[in-house]
Amino acid sequence: MAYNGRIWLGWRPHIQVHVLQVSEQFLHCKVETTAFTTMLTIVYAKNEAQLRKSLWSDLIQIGRNIQEPWHLSGDFNAVLTAEHRVGSQVTQIET
Repeated sequence: MAYNGRIWLGWRPHIQVHVLQVSEQFLHCKVETTAFTTMLTIVYAKNEAQLRKSLWSDLIQIGRNIQEPWHLSGDFNAVLTAEHRVGSQVTQIET
């Protein structure tokens, strides 16, 4: 597993977190308490659409193998429309 510091996860002592998979763009783990069990995937995607393709392939594969509830969250570095972009224009490489 590669730990590059892009994604951090903290939790309280009564929660058990089992890291299952780590990549440059996501952290996937199983979260357990006495009340529930859920899968958690935290994303910090690459800026360029081409580089995000491997992320989506990995997420699809993870999703196919999950039986528990799954929380998928994070920064996907994508905008729905150019109007949602803040700071600069949407470039062709990002779409």
